[in-house]
Amino acid sequence: MHPDHWEYNEIDDYYVCPNDRRLPLKRHSTRTDQYGYQRVIKIYECEGCQGCPLMTLCKSSESDRPKQIHKNMNLAYFKAQVKQTLSSTDGRHRYAQRKIDVEITFGNLKANLGFTRMSVRGHQSVRNELGIALMAVNLRKLARHSVGILLKLTNPVLLFL
Repeated sequence: MHPDHWEYNEIDDYYVCPNDRRLPLKRHSTRTDQYGYQRVIKIYECEGCQGCPLMTLCKSSESDRPKQIHKNMNLAYFKAQVKQTLSSTDGRHRYAQRKIDVEITFGNLKANLGFTRMSVRGHQSVRNELGIALMAVNLRKLARHSVGILLKLTNPVLLFL
């Protein structure tokens, strides 16, 4: 059972495992991610896992160390906010519209134009390369539209003579 589904006491700041054992806040820790940002992590540790019949449910390893939960509360806040936004009526509508507006273009880029990776590094270089790729998509649309107009105005048989 994942700790996200465990009971959390917000007032006293502790978790309760499936066997009704408390995991109080042990300490705060800071981690530096790959981009150099400092992340504050709360570490909760079980007061005693020895002899627990449900140990295999909450611990993936067979070590004797007590169960620990590492929580980035800032990340959890933003995840909850996104979940709330996407579950609202307006959020569902916007997400459905995104599938129509954006995903088709990027699918076209990948499948038809073979554009799956950037070949440059750096923010400005990536913007330039993506701009060129999107320009190619727009040129394909323009060519398809122009051929459609041309076919309406002229006899299709005369185009191939």
